[in-house]
Amino acid sequence: MTEKVIDLNIWIILNEQHKVVWAWEHFGGSFTKGLAQALMHADPQNTKKIHDTWPEYWEEALDQYAKAYPVQNQPL
Repeated sequence: MTEKVIDLNIWIILNEQHKVVWAWEHFGGSFTKGLAQALMHADPQNTKKIHDTWPEYWEEALDQYAKAYPVQNQPL
């Protein structure tokens, strides 16, 4: 049986994905709202492509999410 190993960077990106989608849907313009729709349907490889192509949008979305939900972003 062959196991697929997910790169740690992809795992981190997938972990952030729902936060980015939420922020883009709530705070984004028409372009980032379209990216949010694509991101909801993207497999891990295409999710990484979106992340790598628009890193500034991705980071801004994480910041927006952190401001909206500050308690969830505190260290344990």
